[in-house]
Amino acid sequence: MAGLAAAPRSLERIAALGGLEDGHPLEVTVVQADAFVAEGARRASYWDWCHPERYADTLVFLDPDNGFETRTQRGPKWVRHAEVKWLLERLPESAAVAVYQHRPRRRWEELFAELAARLDYASNVQVVYEANLAFLLLSVTAGVGGRLGHAAARYGRGRANVSSAALRRGAQSD
Repeated sequence: MAGLAAAPRSLERIAALGGLEDGHPLEVTVVQADAFVAEGARRASYWDWCHPERYADTLVFLDPDNGFETRTQRGPKWVRHAEVKWLLERLPESAAVAVYQHRPRRRWEELFAELAARLDYASNVQVVYEANLAFLLLSVTAGVGGRLGHAAARYGRGRANVSSAALRRGAQSD
């Protein structure tokens, strides 16, 4: 992982990671890397590539320009809650979703409180964040949520500018 920061960005390098924990590999597949998420009917067709039932033991990474839609900000730069809910409901229970989130012009605590209330479709939500960006990790089972929480905490150890927290911890069993 440390080598990722030192070398040029590359989707191939991310795909080669394959997992964060020994004995728990993750499938890494890059799809739609160059696709633009449009509006209207064209936005809905963006998701045609996705067959969530095929992604057991997979962390599906969504990289909208800005993160989750907010009350006042919608459009191609934000992923919609309905889209993430659709994906999470169809993924196998062993899978999870990670969403990139850029910090808007307000405090993380305010945004995380709003997101925690809106993310009621995810039993477990972990967040790893620094000054201007965060990754929200969503799952539907306690076991996967625990693994994500462990990975988030482990990533933050020794990095003074990185924090992690649980926004939601569900009681749903594996």
